[in-house]
Amino acid sequence: GELGDALESGVSGDAQGDGSADVAGASWTLEAGGPGEAQESGGGSGDAQGGGGAHPEPDLVIEVAGRRVRAHKAVLCPRSEFFRARRSRQVVRVRGIALPAMRALLDHAYGARLRAPTVGGAPGGDVDAHAAAALLAAAHALQMPGAARAAESALREQLRARACGQLLDVAKRLRAPDLADLCLGFMSAHYLDVLRDPAVYGRLSAAERELILRRREEAGARTLLLAEMGDGHERSGASSGGSSRAHSPCSPERAPGEGEAGGDGGARWVHRRDARTGEWRRLARVPEAVSGARGCGVCALHGYLFVAGGTR
Repeated sequence: GELGDALESGVSGDAQGDGSADVAGASWTLEAGGPGEAQESGGGSGDAQGGGGAHPEPDLVIEVAGRRVRAHKAVLCPRSEFFRARRSRQVVRVRGIALPAMRALLDHAYGARLRAPTVGGAPGGDVDAHAAAALLAAAHALQMPGAARAAESALREQLRARACGQLLDVAKRLRAPDLADLCLGFMSAHYLDVLRDPAVYGRLSAAERELILRRREEAGARTLLLAEMGDGHERSGASSGGSSRAHSPCSPERAPGEGEAGGDGGARWVHRRDARTGEWRRLARVPEAVSGARGCGVCALHGYLFVAGGTR
């Protein structure tokens, strides 16, 4: 930096074959806001791809959130239409983007894995809705489609229903349709978790409730399921011929092989019929709380198996 300022660096990963091979292993640098600040580091996979030689000096200065970042056009231009359109400039001023979001996007451009921002920065913690929205908005503003896809993928891996509800509120407030669509898709895939949380479901509009339910019903192919709930299959099997038992997914002789090596202790299962082969495969274990219940009501609804009442 200038005048002895501290720097923080991000190290590049592989060149990814898009014109940045000459800066593989190089780093972006952030000039410190003032003297005495501790040096920070971040970025990609580091020296493993760098080759150990001298790296070219940064040829681009990015002014963002009152700070100056030094980076390489050969890294950013292939990944960002925003920077590619300004390739001839030596200094580019970026407005409306927070420094943490810019740092994360630079790290990703230089080879790091993009992770969803969490509350307090704790690994595996709850997603920070506002920081996540800022990250996605920054990726779209800088026209970095690869980073936007990586951010959406990271969010899907770490989202929980409560955080998703907060993120949807932020998306609607910021008028971010891509982020809102990601949230609605998550709620559709985790519909029961959303129903169980009044703080999430109660804040959805009637149109949003209808949309996530419709998306859930339209997702995937319909399939035939069979749930072992009681011992009726044992009685019917004992009184029927061997040929019918051979095709029953609940027959001891069937042994499809999923999870049977260690024994299942008499557990009951939900089975799925493969439409192509006609074979039955174990899909999920029936919870012990309802396994073996007699006289219960069973209903398949919205992709879930509901069991009510009954005696043991």
